[in-house]
Amino acid sequence: MCTGIRPSNARTEQSMKEKVTNYEYFLNEVLRSDLRKTLERRARVQQKISEYTQQKTILEKLTSTPELSIDIRTKVDLGCDFYMDSIVSDLKTVVMNLGCSTWAEVTPEEAMKICDNEINHLNKSVEAISKEELKLKAHINLVINGLREIQSLDYSYS
Repeated sequence: MCTGIRPSNARTEQSMKEKVTNYEYFLNEVLRSDLRKTLERRARVQQKISEYTQQKTILEKLTSTPELSIDIRTKVDLGCDFYMDSIVSDLKTVVMNLGCSTWAEVTPEEAMKICDNEINHLNKSVEAISKEELKLKAHINLVINGLREIQSLDYSYS
């Protein structure tokens, strides 16, 4: 009885190795890369939610205090983490970035409504991204299980 692989089975083994290599490439280079990008995108959206929540909290504190006759001292970010001291003397209106490089002067109450709308919209985006993440994880598990099954096949034919 011959213990080696027969020539007809050599092709089968070679094609199985190619399949395994292709599946591993797809798993590592496509699926895991897509999952990493999805996680990064979700983190960016969650960062925006955090910023809007912080902005809303500040606005609530400003509107809950009675009319102050004193000026409020603060620091303004000029960009690239350069800050400048500033004094706010009028709290009746605030300037808010509405997106697409559009700024508007609004009351603090209007700004809180804008923050609420943005937070709701971003939460829906997080839900959609999380669903996409779950699909990618399921595909990854499917490919891993497929690889396990392919690699555990018995190539010997009787």
